[in-house]
Amino acid sequence: MKKLMIASAVAALASGAFAVQGQVYELTLTAKTTGCAATKVSSGWLTNELGADLDKGSEILYRKQVSRKLVAVLWGCSCDDVFGADGGWENTDGVTRADGTKPWAGSVLFDKKTGELLGDYNVPADEIDNGITFDVLNRIGKKANELEVAWTLTVDEGEIKGAGFGKIKDILDEDNECNDQDSVVSSAKGSFAGYLPAETLFEVIVESDCPYCVEGDEYDVECAPWVYCECVDKSDEDNTVVFGTWSLKYNSSASKKLSKTTYIGQSYKFPKAVAKVVDALEAE
Repeated sequence: MKKLMIASAVAALASGAFAVQGQVYELTLTAKTTGCAATKVSSGWLTNELGADLDKGSEILYRKQVSRKLVAVLWGCSCDDVFGADGGWENTDGVTRADGTKPWAGSVLFDKKTGELLGDYNVPADEIDNGITFDVLNRIGKKANELEVAWTLTVDEGEIKGAGFGKIKDILDEDNECNDQDSVVSSAKGSFAGYLPAETLFEVIVESDCPYCVEGDEYDVECAPWVYCECVDKSDEDNTVVFGTWSLKYNSSASKKLSKTTYIGQSYKFPKAVAKVVDALEAE
């Protein structure tokens, strides 16, 4: 019984160190980008010998403008874990669980509609290089409780830059003094622009006998763009543009759960495909 009480006390201390500062945020990107679609060539540049020189009626895949909503979840045990991280996943400093393992701090980006992850997470957690780096975090305003912020989001070889303004909520201790390590960004919003790997944004299934497909009834295909003009070749088959507005929101419920569990997979309700990856990475 005495050993059990000691073990319980150790576990409480391990989670308690985390409990004061657990922070979880949702960064929502309301984006304009491109998607993939299939059609038949009618006329114009595509049928011109100076263009693609395709026969009228040929089946093609093409990129078109679409709207998408992407969500990045960021978490850590303090503002330093969340806003001081240099992208990727890192073990939390100063916090150790009762079993000797350390909690992870990091971020994941997924499509809100499909629930699919964006980026390569098929690596050990400490080798993940997808993530957000905050480049500017300045307190502003007459009460110093406002924020100007700029960030960079990397996904594989893609990069998005964002900037905007927000509000800070300072947490006071028992002596009514502010510990900025416990401060949270209650909300923030702004604009972003950049590019992401095209394959992370669209991989379509086309039931067709199109010339770009392999054998079978269904085909995994990519949508390649065309060169604007041969003398100014700025085409990029690997990437596609993405721009729009963003909003950052502090998730108090998930933060409280993270403070107790130290596992983001048990604290935030991810889409199934994301949860599976996150749980596997946190188990390392």
